[in-house]
Amino acid sequence: MSEIVTLADAPTDLALQIVSVEDAGAITDRLVEFGMTPGARVEILRRAPWSGPLLVRLRHFVLTMRPDAAQAVWVRPEEGSTRG
Repeated sequence: MSEIVTLADAPTDLALQIVSVEDAGAITDRLVEFGMTPGARVEILRRAPWSGPLLVRLRHFVLTMRPDAAQAVWVRPEEGSTRG
């Protein structure tokens, strides 16, 4: 994966860098308050089955995100990052 994708479509266990956060209404402000800003490092730890929430590591904490909120966050692999 070298292209820019949404956080909802990104693979797990890969260091990612946030490229942008789209304006998705009130959720956008909340994401920015959590530190989800361009340049921040983020990693998807787990995905719940059946399009459930994502468990995400952002900066120094772990949070749960709904897939629709993750659609507003665009990411790319962090340079030198590999799976595993």
